[in-house]
Amino acid sequence: MLRPRVGCLAEGLFERVPPLRASGPAVGMTMVGACESVGWQPLNPKGEVDSAARTPAKTHPLRCAQWLPPGPPPPKGRHRLLYSWAFRSSPRSPSGWSRGLGRSCKPWPTGGPVEHGQGLARHGPGGYNAWVANKANHCGKGTAMTDQRITRRRFLESTAVVSGALIVGDRLLAAEPAKRPTAVDQVKLGKTGLRICRLGMGFGSVGGSVQRSLGQDGLTRLVRYGYERGVRYIDTAESYRTHEMIAAAIKGLPRETLFIQTKMPGNPEKPLEVLDRYRRELGVEYIDSVLTHCVVRHDWDDERRRVLDALEEAKARKIIRAHGMSCHSVPALKRSGEIDWVDVHLVRINPQGVNMDTPAERWNAKSDASHVPAVVEQLKVLHAKKRGVIGMKIMGEGAFTSPEDREKSIRFAMRCPGLSAIVIGFKSTAEIDEAIERMNRALAELPDAAEAAEATEAA
Repeated sequence: MLRPRVGCLAEGLFERVPPLRASGPAVGMTMVGACESVGWQPLNPKGEVDSAARTPAKTHPLRCAQWLPPGPPPPKGRHRLLYSWAFRSSPRSPSGWSRGLGRSCKPWPTGGPVEHGQGLARHGPGGYNAWVANKANHCGKGTAMTDQRITRRRFLESTAVVSGALIVGDRLLAAEPAKRPTAVDQVKLGKTGLRICRLGMGFGSVGGSVQRSLGQDGLTRLVRYGYERGVRYIDTAESYRTHEMIAAAIKGLPRETLFIQTKMPGNPEKPLEVLDRYRRELGVEYIDSVLTHCVVRHDWDDERRRVLDALEEAKARKIIRAHGMSCHSVPALKRSGEIDWVDVHLVRINPQGVNMDTPAERWNAKSDASHVPAVVEQLKVLHAKKRGVIGMKIMGEGAFTSPEDREKSIRFAMRCPGLSAIVIGFKSTAEIDEAIERMNRALAELPDAAEAAEATEAA
């Protein structure tokens, strides 16, 4: 028999903490509100798995669950409490994990039903439980619970007897949760006002041939797998010849959950008509970001003035949401920081210096590690100007076949100043998993990881 475990992911641990007092033999239960967790399935008000479930404003909490076989371990994942109470409960479950045994509850003030489900808190030595719960009046058979405000300090003091910690999901939380940024966070893209997934799926490996070789079914499986893992940024270009394949792969996905970036090569006569074609090919009404592609000249903004003006007009008409440049030389990169037109910079970066920008105004100029400092210096300039910067060639366009090189490059990228996101060209689901794992590990080791997570939450 399978059963759901229910958890909450929400901001504000201990920020609003009323006490929960139980009279008589308390029967523990949980109510779920505003739940979110990567890899979990949303439930509709009837308790059915429903991928289209949403949170109707002020009517009913969104519930989410992960179906697991019976057993004491809590589900893995990232969970934080919006509301938390500690109260004495009896009896304990044989496994030590609290069971959702509630019988009945009063309705929410809005009229929606109060739901009960699986508890996620372990009993402490004093027989106390910490529960993921929302505000409730009289819940649980034979239990009366009084709700009143207390301070953060009082709550922490009162729960200190619970072996000094709360267990939520599979994380042991001391006084505060360990906030960690992740590969699939939605982060600010400079001062564009847009948000982008920290990790993007690229479709231009070896000119897009690697991704095209997967065929439509293979590419669709790759995109859908990445989407389910939380990778919602898609990076392509006209020259990759993958627009139509991407359109088929994302068909049916909520458009607002995706960040789609494409690129326009050269200096076409009618850029707005080209943009209309891109939208048809991608099957979208708007494109989040459009870049002028493969820029190498120091005077590229003059050379491609027609394209820049057209993209500015398209942004005003809301055909696109941002514009920028894909950089392939240090002179072009330096110039991009000098002009105000650029919203988004796509920059080649890796510590080995493979397929990196050089002083030569050629897209394929040979590069090595000696060219890295000049690029990093320009990243600092862009960071100071709060530009949106995305790193590419993180894997040297497939050159890094050793795990050590891949680990080194991702760690380096996560420490680069002002880098909002990175894009990697994947050809398998295993590569997606590896990139997420390496990024999460690198981000967790940053000295300012907590601050980065808080900035992500506020984005």
